[in-house]
Amino acid sequence: MNKKLLFLLGFAGFLLSYVADAQTYCTTGLYSSGCSYGDQIDSVTIGNFNNGSVGQCSAAAGFTDYTGDTIMLNQGTAVPIYTQHIQYQQGVGVWIDYNDDGDWADAGEHLWSSASYAYTNSGTLIITSTADTGYHRLRVRCNYYGTVSSTASCSQFTYGEAEDYTVYIGPPPPCPAPYFVVASNISSSTADISWSGTGSSFVIQYDTTGFALGSGDSTTSTTSSTTLTNLMPNTSY
Repeated sequence: MNKKLLFLLGFAGFLLSYVADAQTYCTTGLYSSGCSYGDQIDSVTIGNFNNGSVGQCSAAAGFTDYTGDTIMLNQGTAVPIYTQHIQYQQGVGVWIDYNDDGDWADAGEHLWSSASYAYTNSGTLIITSTADTGYHRLRVRCNYYGTVSSTASCSQFTYGEAEDYTVYIGPPPPCPAPYFVVASNISSSTADISWSGTGSSFVIQYDTTGFALGSGDSTTSTTSSTTLTNLMPNTSY
């Protein structure tokens, strides 16, 4: 009798836990006309993942479920994203539900929005070193001739498409590459170089345009900037 009671209590606890973890994401009411006239994401590339989804948008609903596809990313990395829109120019936004609470409204869950609208949009998704690892839900959506704000993961637009994917965030690579490299204070023989990254030490290699890594000049830095010296004037590096 006691064993049966304990089993039933344990089973009930499992059901309660399962229901608590199940989430319902906004998949309706995202558009009033959706992709009825070709306003869709015809192709999206995130890192090494690509989905060419021409003509697969579900008309007025403007939502397509690709959560059966998993995008593999890592903590502490900068990931390029490209979207293509054949019929009309679109603005784009991207989110990851890191805490798996059924929305993209928490701090840090908006990753990027295009500055304007275009037939082809490109940008960089920053996966921070503190991003929650494991499986999460990613949303990328577009808006006909309009931008997509950081809070618009579930807002209603007139035309466009939203696509949801599964994303897996793994641990950082052994040597994460820096990103957002900027050259400034350029003179005839020196230039300041700065960047963003999660590493604690960096090796900077440089030479004239087209050199092979390992064959140029090099310097090291334990900060996110350095000054290159002994450069040749009127020369591309």
